[in-house]
Amino acid sequence: MSKVYDKKLCLKNMGILIDRKKIKIGQLEQTVGVSPGYLSRLAKDDNTTKISIELLAALSEQLDVSMDTLACTDLEAMTPTEQYIFLFLEKLMQETQFSNRSWEKETQGALATVKAYGGGETSHPLFRYEDGDIYFNSFFNPDGPYCSIGGDMFHTRISEDTMIYLANVKYNSYSNNDYELYIVEENQYNNDTSANPVCATNPKSNSAFDGKLRLLYSVVADSCKHVSVSPYVRGVIDRFMSPPADIDDGELPF
Repeated sequence: MSKVYDKKLCLKNMGILIDRKKIKIGQLEQTVGVSPGYLSRLAKDDNTTKISIELLAALSEQLDVSMDTLACTDLEAMTPTEQYIFLFLEKLMQETQFSNRSWEKETQGALATVKAYGGGETSHPLFRYEDGDIYFNSFFNPDGPYCSIGGDMFHTRISEDTMIYLANVKYNSYSNNDYELYIVEENQYNNDTSANPVCATNPKSNSAFDGKLRLLYSVVADSCKHVSVSPYVRGVIDRFMSPPADIDDGELPF
């Protein structure tokens, strides 16, 4: 976590997150182990008590955000939609950091072999085929949909027929790499797909979640360098490692 944080900003963020999660402050105080009214007293202008690291960690855990987000991010400066997307990115990042979400990597080299089909369709849901060219179909490029890949792409499944794609792209008019996030719906009946844009970094100026999206890409890329297991495999292993309580010590759980 950043070494310097604004106490008032932290408490404002706490209030926003309490409202979003629809919990009562008294319930939160009880959960994090402080006396009733303690958090309200902290917010008073004449209260000089600092928020301890232990309390900050406990609040972050209960509010499902990182300590940096709670203490250093100005959620109030965002629109409700920006807050919504920012906290979505936050959840993806935390699940990845704690190995509760696995991602599949599509290398830049593999993406160069996307195949073209009829009607502009390709073998990849985020690519299009037009006038003999296969290109990444960006919804965010200021210069139009044509866009090149700037690095590896990652995807993760969030439901039986829904995937999240995180792309590293290069807009032709800009030197830096940018990042785009999509939700892709898979139709089980005709193998059709529908790509829905979520957010992207802004090549012209920082958006409310530029830093978070860049950090998410870094966290996801790093997670793919290590051994990971899918939620299904984790569940199978957990069931095997935790036999039913009514099994005698001398019995095998299978």
